[in-house]
Amino acid sequence: MNKFIGIFKFVQQLFLDEKTAQQASQIIEGIMTACSPRLSEIAAHMPGGEAASYKRIQRFLHEVDPCEALKLLFNEEAKFVIAILPKSSVRMRTKPAMSARLWMGRPKVFGC
Repeated sequence: MNKFIGIFKFVQQLFLDEKTAQQASQIIEGIMTACSPRLSEIAAHMPGGEAASYKRIQRFLHEVDPCEALKLLFNEEAKFVIAILPKSSVRMRTKPAMSARLWMGRPKVFGC
């Protein structure tokens, strides 16, 4: 039997404010339904009008730093971590052997 929790309950663990958690869960559901990173397509799959949802996504990203919330999920004892690397580390992504050497003794990071 598959067991899972709702997106809102999961997002509540990342954002303390209930309104922020509600907005984040709607955006995540839109991302999952749209299967696209484009804001316009995500907004089309969110409740309410497409234009209003698009503006809501932009306001959310302007006011909230999702990366800070996701750091709460980081586990230092993990064997590897999947992460979105900063733009300054683009060169590292093209040289996986160098990337693995830099992270010896720490969790290995595989960038998106």
